[in-house]
Amino acid sequence: MIDAVAIDGLKAQLALLQHCKEKKAELAEIEASARAAIQAALGDAEAGTIDGRPVVTWKFVKRRSIDQGKLKQLHPEVAEECMTISESRRFEHVSGGDQ
Repeated sequence: MIDAVAIDGLKAQLALLQHCKEKKAELAEIEASARAAIQAALGDAEAGTIDGRPVVTWKFVKRRSIDQGKLKQLHPEVAEECMTISESRRFEHVSGGDQ
């Protein structure tokens, strides 16, 4: 059983949270569409200009990382030795109920 507290006085904030989540999703779609159009126009170029001035860049970036699956497969004891556990809290808005 989870520890719960009544937040009946925060119905307006809960409704606002839901509204913001919906707008955020809507804006993410608009952003993705605008980004895709700009990236398509850039093609292989690394910068886009307006009136001769750079306004966007899209550069190739290399990053080194460890393939955890391969490490576990090849050296499971080393992988286990290097494993760490962290703890955090995740906030979730549970849909449903009268809001």
